[in-house]
Amino acid sequence: MFKVTSISITGFWQSKQASSDFRDDVNIIIGRNGTGKTTFMNILHAVLAVDTEALYDNAFRSVHITLSDGKRTRTIRADRAESPNSPFPPIEDLLRRSSAGTKAERNRQRCAEELWKKHNGSSSS
Repeated sequence: MFKVTSISITGFWQSKQASSDFRDDVNIIIGRNGTGKTTFMNILHAVLAVDTEALYDNAFRSVHITLSDGKRTRTIRADRAESPNSPFPPIEDLLRRSSAGTKAERNRQRCAEELWKKHNGSSSS
């Protein structure tokens, strides 16, 4: 099973950067009220769940999440790009493998990419 090993968010609340490395056992995020703990977790969840509505609701420029199963590493990147033709900014999602994946993983990645393109209106028709 892949686990989140790190996350980096640029443009967090338009001008901040937030990042964290995660441990294998327990991770605790603490901070004062209003410092972005919930927003940080909402962005992490939105990217992992491919929740486009939540991605639009949370301000960020790009997110890089690194996952590992101890043998293989995967990187998920979501970039927000402003579009003059839409009230919603398109979110471009790129899954990158740092080691060769199985045929099933490649098929899942291809399906995910096709869904993103279709949802964001960038499929060729």
